[in-house]
Amino acid sequence: MRKKLAIILAVLMAAASIAACGNKADTGAAAQAETQAATQAATQAATQAATEAAPAPAETQDVTITVGFDAEPTSLNPMITGATLSYWCSDMVHGTLVTFNENNTEIIPNVAESWEYENDKRLVFHLRKDVYMHNGEQVKADTIKFTMEWNLNKDNASKLRSTFEPYIDNVEVVDDFTVAFNLKSTFAPLLKSLWHMPIISAS
Repeated sequence: MRKKLAIILAVLMAAASIAACGNKADTGAAAQAETQAATQAATQAATQAATEAAPAPAETQDVTITVGFDAEPTSLNPMITGATLSYWCSDMVHGTLVTFNENNTEIIPNVAESWEYENDKRLVFHLRKDVYMHNGEQVKADTIKFTMEWNLNKDNASKLRSTFEPYIDNVEVVDDFTVAFNLKSTFAPLLKSLWHMPIISAS
């Protein structure tokens, strides 16, 4: 490193000497060209030395983060528990069709990339094709259908059943990545309510 700095200083001094010791009477293009050439050489040398001296980028490594809680979650199925700790844990495991913008209350895509109301009682979602469960299962329209029907089944004691049962008539699989919610009656807060419905796997 010291040797490189010495070379840079020598080049800079040479550039200064050329500028100072040239014929003072000659202020023409030749003297200016020599000065510019020496300055350019010094700049190139400095750049090269700085590049060679820069540390190599660190190799990326897998990192495990351990988070301590003051209790055990009662369940990782957020639809059967209201415990805050359980919800925090399940929120890191389950996705939802939509979510909220962090800066405001705007509903934005999540597992669903887009949606539209075909009429007042039919809401159609178009799903992303790059979403997978932790078991490797791809999230498709039948996954969404299963999730909603699980919540509507009174035997499962879902805390979301009271939200959806009065309004959801059925869930229709249009194709692998398109699913439609057919309503019994209009339900303005449906999108907001779906933000609270984590997607679960049938398996």
